[in-house]
Amino acid sequence: MIPGTYCKGLKISGVNVKFLPGTYIIKDKPLEFTKGSQAVGRDVTFVLKGKSKLLIKDDAQVFLKAPKSGPYAGLVFFKVPETKKFGQKTKLPDGVSIIKSGGGLKIIGTAYFPSQELIISSASPTATQSPATSFIAYRMMFKDKANMVVHIDYEAGGVPPLLPRSDDGAKLVR
Repeated sequence: MIPGTYCKGLKISGVNVKFLPGTYIIKDKPLEFTKGSQAVGRDVTFVLKGKSKLLIKDDAQVFLKAPKSGPYAGLVFFKVPETKKFGQKTKLPDGVSIIKSGGGLKIIGTAYFPSQELIISSASPTATQSPATSFIAYRMMFKDKANMVVHIDYEAGGVPPLLPRSDDGAKLVR
């Protein structure tokens, strides 16, 4: 796949895909990995805008690494919060992204969803299989038998952490 803007989302279903290094902007529809597809990419960031969300399900295998430098250094997924017109209330969360295990998941970098709920669901224990993964979301929910193992060693992963550093493990805020 080639970096660029995908105005109607991007669905990877039942195929193997290699993402070239760069920024992929996903607008108004989901970024979806499904039906046993395999997606690999190094030095990639997926920027989700508008009504977009992330869906990883149906035994998809996702192996992505964030860039080491640049404006999205350390970010694999970044959901841009929706902005309201002046005077309108912002209702949070403004969407739901879902990671449903069954396949492989290796994300080296940070998955950042400041205005969305992130649901991690699994029928069996899940490990991120990577040396450096962080999940940051407005709200996170673990369902079914999700038993997430997350490793946080940015030096071993070769990507910069987002600041403030989260090397001390999980942080729950409010």
